[in-house]
Amino acid sequence: MLTYPDLHHRLLGVIFEVLLLFNRSASFYIFSTGLAFSASVPMTYLAWSVFRLPGVALLRPKLPYLMAIYFIEGILGALLGSFLYNSRLSKMAAVQKMRDTKANGAA
Repeated sequence: MLTYPDLHHRLLGVIFEVLLLFNRSASFYIFSTGLAFSASVPMTYLAWSVFRLPGVALLRPKLPYLMAIYFIEGILGALLGSFLYNSRLSKMAAVQKMRDTKANGAA
């Protein structure tokens, strides 16, 4: 059975992958992460509305602000992840071996 968290994560993955169909540059990865993060706010609001949680109507005017905050958080997280990967992880032997294996077409 597909639960709400499963559906939520799959929809965010679809949003992220559809955006990456247009461009796969590092800056677009960061932008797409922010956009997918911000898309989680209205999806959560919609789910809470469907489940008729009390007080959910009070959040409706705050959705744009919450989406902007989540967009910035997503971008900051992606920037931090990109920085850590480029500065530390990409130099590790295990990561280089995985990248070489992937580049050579082996599974």
